Amino acid sequence: MNSLTVKIIGFFLSIFIIINVASQIYHSTYVPYEFEVAIPYTLSDSIEFKAAFIREEIPILYSGKGVISYPYDDGSRIGTDGVVANVYKNDEDVLKSQIVRQNNEEIDRLEKSHDKGTTDVTQLDTVSKLIDERYIKLMRELETGNLDGASKEKKELLILLNTMNIITGKNSDYNDRITALKSDTKKLLNQIEKDPVPITTDKAGHFVSFCDGYEHLNEKKAKKLTIDELNDIINNTGGSIDDDAIGKIVTDYEFLLIGAIKTTNDQAFLIGKELEMQIDSVENPTKVIVQDIKKIDEDNSIIMLQIDTVRKEFLKNRIANCELFLDTYTGIRIPKEAIRFYEEEKGVFVRIGNNMVFKPIDPIYEGENYVICARTGEKDSVFDYDELIIEGKDLYDKKPIK
Repeated sequence: MNSLTVKIIGFFLSIFIIINVASQIYHSTYVPYEFEVAIPYTLSDSIEFKAAFIREEIPILYSGKGVISYPYDDGSRIGTDGVVANVYKNDEDVLKSQIVRQNNEEIDRLEKSHDKGTTDVTQLDTVSKLIDERYIKLMRELETGNLDGASKEKKELLILLNTMNIITGKNSDYNDRITALKSDTKKLLNQIEKDPVPITTDKAGHFVSFCDGYEHLNEKKAKKLTIDELNDIINNTGGSIDDDAIGKIVTDYEFLLIGAIKTTNDQAFLIGKELEMQIDSVENPTKVIVQDIKKIDEDNSIIMLQIDTVRKEFLKNRIANCELFLDTYTGIRIPKEAIRFYEEEKGVFVRIGNNMVFKPIDPIYEGENYVICARTGEKDSVFDYDELIIEGKDLYDKKPIK
C-alpha cells in the first residue's frame, strides 16, 4: 500500500472519528425541548374615542354697550341672582377694578396673618408643619391640573408664610402694607368714571365666560343624535353662537359624554356598569356609568356615559379624547405554543427539577399569541416564572427530562 493511499484512508478515518465524537457530545447535551417562562401580567382592555360633553347650559345675553369684566374665574360656582359680569364704561375702568380686586384679596390675606392665635412664638412648629402640608397639596393640585384647587392652596400658603414671617421676627406686622393698599384702593374707586352695571343670573350653577354654539344640547336631544350630527359636534362644524352671548351658566351636576365607538361585538352588557375612563384634560381616571349604547351599523355604535364629578376641565371643554377601560385582567401570561390538551384537560407542561409536570390552566383573556390565566393558588396550578415547555414531542405527565 503506497503512502498516498495510507494518507487518504487516514484522512477519512479522522473525519469519521471527529463526526462520531461530535455526535456523542451533541446527544449527551441536547434536550429536545424549548422553554419559556410564565410571567405575571396585567392587561387593560379599553376603547379610545372622541366624545362631546352634554350639559344643561343657559346662555347669558347682553346687547348693551361698554366693556365687560368677569369677577370670577371660569368654573366658579355662582348662586341665584349672583353677578356673573360687570359692564364698565371703558378699558381703563376695567383695569382699575381688577387692581382693586387684587388689593382686596391681599388685604384679606395680610389681615388673616395677624391672627393672634397663630402668631404666638409657641406655634412655630405647628405653622411650619402647616406650610409643608400646604406646599404638598399645592404641588398635587398642579400635577393633576386642578388650577382652581392650586389657586386656593396658593392663597392659604401665602397666609402661612406671612404668619411665619411675623413669628420669626422678619416682619413685626403688615399694618403699613394694609394701610397703603386701602389708600390705593380708595383712590382707584374714586377714579372709576361710572359704577359698573352688574349682569346677574337667575339660575345657580357654574359660570363659563364663553359660548360655543352647542348650548341647546341636553340629554333628551343628545339621545336623538345621528352619527353625522355627532361628528359635526366633535369636528365643531355645526354650532351657532348668539352675537349677544357673553357666557353661560352650567346648571347640572351630572354631565354626559357622548361619542362614536368601534364595535366588534355586542357591548350591550356594559349598560349600567360603572367603569373608569381617562380623559385627556385630567390626569387621574374618572368614574363613569354607561347609560346607553346605540348600534349604528355593523362596526359603529354611539355610547353615552354619565359623569357625576364636576371639574373645571369638564365645564370649559366641549370635546375630549377619551379612553374607556372596559376590564382589567391580571394573571399569568402564557404563550399559546405552550398550551396542550392532556387527558381531555387544557393545560401546560412545566419543568420541575428533571421532570415535566402537567398543570391545568384557567384562561381569563385570550390575545393573538398568548392567553392570560388566573392564579388559582392551588398546588397543581401554574405559578409565576414556571418554565413552560413550548416545543417538544411525546409529552406526558411526570416524564423525565434528559
